[in-house]
Amino acid sequence: MVVAGCDLLGDDDNGGGSGAVGQTLTVPGGTIEDWGGSTAVLYVAEDEETIFAGPIQVSADGSFSSFEVGPIPSSSLESAMWFAEQGLNVSNPDANTWDLYYLDVIGDGFYEEIYRANLDGTTEVDWLYTDRDVRIHGELTMDAGTFDIDLNLKAGWNTAVMTKTDETSFRYRVAPEPSGVKWILEDDQDND
Repeated sequence: MVVAGCDLLGDDDNGGGSGAVGQTLTVPGGTIEDWGGSTAVLYVAEDEETIFAGPIQVSADGSFSSFEVGPIPSSSLESAMWFAEQGLNVSNPDANTWDLYYLDVIGDGFYEEIYRANLDGTTEVDWLYTDRDVRIHGELTMDAGTFDIDLNLKAGWNTAVMTKTDETSFRYRVAPEPSGVKWILEDDQDND
């Protein structure tokens, strides 16, 4: 299973970059940092009944192979106007999106979440699917800080990167995945 969220960025000021991926996303494999030594499986899903990819095997050392996720069905997409409700500008009110922010990893008696980031916590990566081209931009203030968002999304999957510019400022842009990111085990998860 995967949960939708929105954490995205890049390296130019106009929302450009070459983070457009196409209709099929290849989720990079790798080894989960600080993995606990158990085997598990991971899924990309909206819920227990709506599975987009998986099960993907995770070995005892925390490694797993790259895998593909195709287009997200229209029944699972949410209106991009959600972003407008948060005070952001949305160029195409007919656009619908789905965000792949972290993966749920399920093992015998445990549940963990992993996400793509660098070890110092200044860069995070996620993938955003949209059914048509749309630009989402503006400034959003939340408890964590101020987010400068300028996402020029192309129909299909887009790689988006969030960069922390100081203690309370973040930038989100469509961009290629930067070097140095890894699969990170989310802290403080309930292991029910």
